[in-house]
Amino acid sequence: MITKDADEFMAHLHNRMPVVLERDLEHDWLDPKITRTSDVLGMLEPSAGVPLDAYPVSRSVNKPSVDGQALIQPIA
Repeated sequence: MITKDADEFMAHLHNRMPVVLERDLEHDWLDPKITRTSDVLGMLEPSAGVPLDAYPVSRSVNKPSVDGQALIQPIA
């Protein structure tokens, strides 16, 4: 997982956030011929445009032994 400084939306939750690769860059990201650092890093910058959502979830997400769809359901 690659992280970056949190954007304005996520900063109130944490100081870091995952980089989300835009779908139209997936092929290039996996292309072994693209090796220049500037080209690779440039693919990570546009992730600020990928819409994210934030909502409270169960504290069970912190337990490695617990898994399932219920973990990502919003709680009141």
